[in-house]
Amino acid sequence: MSKAGRQERHVARQPSWQWESSHGWSSLAANIQQSQARWGGIPSACWAFMAVQRAALLPHQPVLIIADGLKSQELLQQDAETWLQWAGTRDEKPSTARRPLFYPAWEHLPHEDKLPHADIITERLDTLCQLLSWRDSESEPTSLAPVVVTSIQALMQRTLAPEVLTASMKSIRVGDQMDPLDLVEWLEEQAYEPEAKVTQKGEISLRGGILDVFVMTHPWPTRIEFFGDEITSIRSFDPNTQKSRETMEHLTFSPGGELGLLKKAVEANRDSMAFASLFNFLPTGTCLVWCDPGSIQESAEDYLIEVPEEDPYYLDWDQVLQKALGSSFDNHSLEPTSPLPGDPHALGFSEEKGWSLFDPQMESMSHYRPMGTIRPEMHVMEAQRKDFMEQMHRWLRQGFTVVVVCHHEAEAHRFSEIWAEHRLDKDGSSQPQVLIGTLREGMIAEALQWVVVTDAE
Repeated sequence: MSKAGRQERHVARQPSWQWESSHGWSSLAANIQQSQARWGGIPSACWAFMAVQRAALLPHQPVLIIADGLKSQELLQQDAETWLQWAGTRDEKPSTARRPLFYPAWEHLPHEDKLPHADIITERLDTLCQLLSWRDSESEPTSLAPVVVTSIQALMQRTLAPEVLTASMKSIRVGDQMDPLDLVEWLEEQAYEPEAKVTQKGEISLRGGILDVFVMTHPWPTRIEFFGDEITSIRSFDPNTQKSRETMEHLTFSPGGELGLLKKAVEANRDSMAFASLFNFLPTGTCLVWCDPGSIQESAEDYLIEVPEEDPYYLDWDQVLQKALGSSFDNHSLEPTSPLPGDPHALGFSEEKGWSLFDPQMESMSHYRPMGTIRPEMHVMEAQRKDFMEQMHRWLRQGFTVVVVCHHEAEAHRFSEIWAEHRLDKDGSSQPQVLIGTLREGMIAEALQWVVVTDAE
């Protein structure tokens, strides 16, 4: 085996949480568990990390991460998924890893002719159904609370009330007795559309004793076979080839839409009973993580300009604040700059109201990124790479934990080769750790003596 091959083995592939023994962790952990906290000097690269640490320290309390728009929401979802994956290995129990739920906003307003895309309704309904399911299993000691990533626009949009959503769901099992025509009628009441052939979510098709349904919250359509009034088979299938994929013992139907049911409630003057917001699905103790509240407020005010006055499908900014701050939720404000005591705040947070002010001394790795959009000459790239590798060695010699985040195994293998080529320590006593995932950019936590490097750096 070559020297490079022998050294490659020194790159740790199982990330550790040894920074929890650092001198800054106890203070950080104590502040993360505060019910009302204002964090200053937190760059966007660290937002998801902070939210996931809250979820890891208090695993039975849900966390709602709030962004100022769709682009920020997607980046937070990506970052949170990577950090939650890592949190799942914390106690060497990868099965405990959670995937964050994604709750988007409708891309079309209710008064417009177009309906929201089926994928958006799917993600919204899936989030609401999973929150209801977790609430029902909350008493189980092993039940990990969900982490939800949303935007202020989605938070301002109303949805079905929990009791209405529950009434719009039904579970069936193999062996159940029911008239297939009655089931079709019920599905149509829940906004499913009859079609000759099922190809899209929210569609149903009955042919003799076979009912095809594309449930909104399922990735594949389902074929239900009846013998008379008895369900004899439930299985998912590929709509293109019609081939079966998986046999199922039971199936739960979600509503076939969201906005259509809300409009029916408005027409029947039942909107006060049928309408709710995402807040209504969150239990006491949920932590709301506001990522740059100033930008969130600006986005909310800009969004309301597009909404007709007294539109029943929306909450205004003051109503959002009333629900967030007037209920029994925890609130954490993550701000890009370090505020001074007494500085005004978009959400009205202040020390007089019991808000703790804390600066965890974190920064992004943006200043380590190559400048410009034009690919430099090869010798320039090699010089930049060598300089950065030397910086990584300096961090390691200073006692920092260095974590390199790679997109996949092939990239991790390539990094190991590059590290072997550039490493400066001869005995391999200090080496970075590798995590498979995706982050928008790296970060440095001085107090934790911890550095995260991505492919962008």
